[in-house]
Amino acid sequence: MGTTFICYCWICVWLESRRPQSSAFSDPEENLDQGLVAPSENIKPSFTKKLKFQSVVEGDTAAFKCKLVAMPPPTILWFHNNRQIQKEHHRKIYTVSKMHMHATSLTIEGIKEKDSGSYKVMAINTEGSAETTASLLPTRAPIH
Repeated sequence: MGTTFICYCWICVWLESRRPQSSAFSDPEENLDQGLVAPSENIKPSFTKKLKFQSVVEGDTAAFKCKLVAMPPPTILWFHNNRQIQKEHHRKIYTVSKMHMHATSLTIEGIKEKDSGSYKVMAINTEGSAETTASLLPTRAPIH
C-alpha cells in the first residue's frame, strides 16, 4: 500500500488554484497536465504575499516585504510616491530568487517624516507585470 504525500507550501497551493476544474461530463484524462506549471513554463508575475501598511516611530526601521511567482525572473522596481527608489545608505533593497519563486524587501533605516507616503513594488517580465502597494506612516516617539 503506497503513501500519498500532499504538499501545502505556498507555491503548490497557488499552482493547484490555477488548475482547471472538471465537470461531471469532462473526460478525466483531458485535464491531466493542464494547470500544472513546470519551472520552464513562462508565468506572468503574481504576488503571493503583498506589501502591508507600516506605522513606524521616527528614527526606527521600517521593512516592506513581499513574495511573488514569475518566469522568466522579473525585473523588480520599488517606488516611493511614484518615484523610483535608488539604493541609498538608509534604503536597502534585497531580492532573492529560487526558480520561479521570488522575494523582495525594502528596509528603510532611521525613518523620518519625509519617508511617509506610498510604497510600490512592480514586477515585470515578458509575460506581463504586477504590482502591490502599501503606505508608511511615521509617528513621533512618545514623550516621557
